[in-house]
Amino acid sequence: MFDALNAYDEDTDRDIFEDYLSSPPAYTPDLIMYWHQEIKQKRDGGLGQFALDFLSVPGNFVLSV
Repeated sequence: MFDALNAYDEDTDRDIFEDYLSSPPAYTPDLIMYWHQEIKQKRDGGLGQFALDFLSVPGNFVLSV
């Protein structure tokens, strides 16, 4: 089921998330556009799609009285 996750990167010893966390911060006013560019340039190894999925979850607000 999770075999497709390794299809993004042939080097399975490399942890893409750890690489992302150890990289310098990217200052951008538009996070959605940033991750779209990462996916387009194929530098994210699946992390970009995860970020877009996470960022596009609708918010929920419940007002309790």
